[in-house]
Amino acid sequence: MEYSIKKENFTFSEKQIQTSAEQSFETEISLPDYCSDIRKILKCLVTVNIHSCQINGDRATAEGENVIRVLYVGESGKPECYEQSIPFSKYVEIRGKEGDCSCSVRGKVEYVNCRAVSQRRISISGNVGLIFTVAELKSLPLPHAAEGCEIETRCEKVNADMEVSLCNKIFEMGETVSLGEGQPPVSSVVRAEACAVTETVKAVENKLLIKGEMQVFVLYCADSENKELVRFKHTMPISQVFQVGDIDKDCICDADVSVCGVSVTPCADSNGKNTLFEISVKAEADICAYRNTDLTVVTDCYSTRYEMKCEYRNVDFLRHLFTYKETKQIRTTVDLTPLTVSEICDGFCKKTDGSTVHKNGKIEGKGNGIIGLIYTDTEGEYGYCERSVDFSFECQGKDNCEGVCAHPVFSVGEISCTSVGSDKAEIKMSVNVFMPIYETVSKKICVNMEPDEEHPKRKNDWELTVYFCNAGEQLWDIAEKYNTTVDRIKEENELTGETVTEKTILMIPS
Repeated sequence: MEYSIKKENFTFSEKQIQTSAEQSFETEISLPDYCSDIRKILKCLVTVNIHSCQINGDRATAEGENVIRVLYVGESGKPECYEQSIPFSKYVEIRGKEGDCSCSVRGKVEYVNCRAVSQRRISISGNVGLIFTVAELKSLPLPHAAEGCEIETRCEKVNADMEVSLCNKIFEMGETVSLGEGQPPVSSVVRAEACAVTETVKAVENKLLIKGEMQVFVLYCADSENKELVRFKHTMPISQVFQVGDIDKDCICDADVSVCGVSVTPCADSNGKNTLFEISVKAEADICAYRNTDLTVVTDCYSTRYEMKCEYRNVDFLRHLFTYKETKQIRTTVDLTPLTVSEICDGFCKKTDGSTVHKNGKIEGKGNGIIGLIYTDTEGEYGYCERSVDFSFECQGKDNCEGVCAHPVFSVGEISCTSVGSDKAEIKMSVNVFMPIYETVSKKICVNMEPDEEHPKRKNDWELTVYFCNAGEQLWDIAEKYNTTVDRIKEENELTGETVTEKTILMIPS
């Protein structure tokens, strides 16, 4: 007997892998002639710069470099810095990939060992973890109606935000800027960091516009008699347009922009003084686009003529509630004991992490940052230490809902640190919180149905069955039990609803 099953595609992203590939490095650095001898190593900082991430066949490959910055006290007693880059290429296997995938890579420094072999040579070894996250956009055909073979379907309307595009875009931006009036020229760059702040994400036909600003922070050693440490900040506008397929102005779009590489090079002006910086920043935009859709899904089915072969599956339907974006101004005091600090020269954030809980209709978040401090002690000697800073945030979630999830991403902007006495430091820092908030509704639905025409059902020998039912029983369950239809029961008993409202007797037609 002819029959047809009508289906509609439901698209969603599924994480294929999230794995860490280790990348070890070992090198010996001989200082060039323009660097002074080493008196004391303060800190060896390693930054992982990702240049590209591509998927070819069953492999995801990341190309990048480990930028090693050795901060040390030179023979003048002032901090100096030497930088060296070690390129790498690393891949992971992707198994079971079927369609289009998006891949992002984050670098995490596991450990660094650094020691001075002599006043001119440094031995460095370490290990970096490259965290690959590969997600695939999948399509699941969901039945929503059936015709023929006397198939009955129980349907439900579901409102969901379907993921229609998932991609990762790497872009570069740069400028040559002047230090400004009154700033001393540059001897060497001690550290350089950048922070992306997204302000506008707008979708048009197959394109995504991202606007915001890129904040660049530089600490340099001045080319002056005192060789003081000087902080410099520069802001560049972000205005990027990306080709993103299958999106339009009605789509909901999230774009998490993060920095994956910063290069700041001193340049000479017309007088031969290093009063210019050539700034280059490489950034990555993780883009996810959703389209709000009303779906009809089949939660149960049977045939009054044949036995049915049905496949059921728990499907998570996503609703994008909103994206929480806020710049938190954190102010706290940390203990520096047993150090005796005279002045804090610089502070920067090495890493951040955090978590959230959904409770009483609110999302409560906690975060933590590891702050590196360059200081001078009471004897004028430079030192380095790290302290932990905790912070919290809160936003509205959704009442009476258990399926709300939110994963915060932090980027740290400007930091100022001031010594309070000799054993404490006051830290002020701007923390940008980016957190898409979702509600997940899980439903058990029929994803495949097929009448088994080799096993017809035996027809009833009676025309009517007397059924004593209780209040709250569903007509669907009664119809399936007696191999009839809900419409026949309604017609026979002059009912309008789907549920029996009181204890009664029903006549069940064959």
